[in-house]
Amino acid sequence: MINDMMNMDFDFEEVGFTSDVTYDLDTEKRIRCDEVENVMQSKIGSGIEVGGDEFKTDERSLTSISRAYSHAINSKMNNATYETEWSKKDGTPVILDADGMIELGEKAFQKVDVMYRKARVVKSLVRELETIEEVKTFNIFSSELWLD
Repeated sequence: MINDMMNMDFDFEEVGFTSDVTYDLDTEKRIRCDEVENVMQSKIGSGIEVGGDEFKTDERSLTSISRAYSHAINSKMNNATYETEWSKKDGTPVILDADGMIELGEKAFQKVDVMYRKARVVKSLVRELETIEEVKTFNIFSSELWLD
């Protein structure tokens, strides 16, 4: 049940995270940057679409994708047949050949890379802010900052 709750889509914009506690400017920036990390992880874990099918991209799934991707690459390099049964986001099984697994892996890795780069940009925007009020009101959840 906990895993189901962690894999649910979460709209951070609907949640108004506020705090009555105020710290110095550098501490507020560090707190905000930590929140950016949380948003990034949520975005990474929200899943990907490959060939019209949705797949999980939580941490456990990414580890499994990485292993299967390596096997698929090795199979292609050795001209060996590769086929694996994979679960879509809804749990429905699908058979992937080497090309399908490679595509899934590349899209998953691309999403991780893009989200890390976007998080670096958002963090740099936070670090450039000059007042505690600006830091506290800067909308790190803005969808414009995280578009794929």
